[in-house]
Amino acid sequence: MQPFNIQTNNLNIRGQKKGSGADVVIALHGWLDNSNSFAPMLDGVEPEHTWYCIDFAGHGLSSWRSQDAHYYFVDYIDDLYQFINALGVKKVHLVGHSMGAMVAGLLLAVLTIMLSRLPLLKALAALQPLAKMYANS
Repeated sequence: MQPFNIQTNNLNIRGQKKGSGADVVIALHGWLDNSNSFAPMLDGVEPEHTWYCIDFAGHGLSSWRSQDAHYYFVDYIDDLYQFINALGVKKVHLVGHSMGAMVAGLLLAVLTIMLSRLPLLKALAALQPLAKMYANS
């Protein structure tokens, strides 16, 4: 995996990248974690897609918010949206674990047109009705 640094409107989002396919997968880590969560899964394989395993703001090597800011998980929704825009892609696949799954699920609720697939690991059950709604459409 190779390190990357992508500037968004207000942050440097860093993490690890693997693969070079046309489709983009963004892997979102859980609470008190970082992009290394996905390294064991991607080690030893050459994925068909381009994987961006990001460090959320205040985690890993990504920028910290200002001293007067908080780290509510809902703030990561806009960070993720800005990251997708900075990549310049129309659609992405998201893989979310724990907090990352919550962020991905809420992004799906507001921006369904940007997402191709959404596997969630250890997500909150409150998002299940939303998933069923899209599965039946």
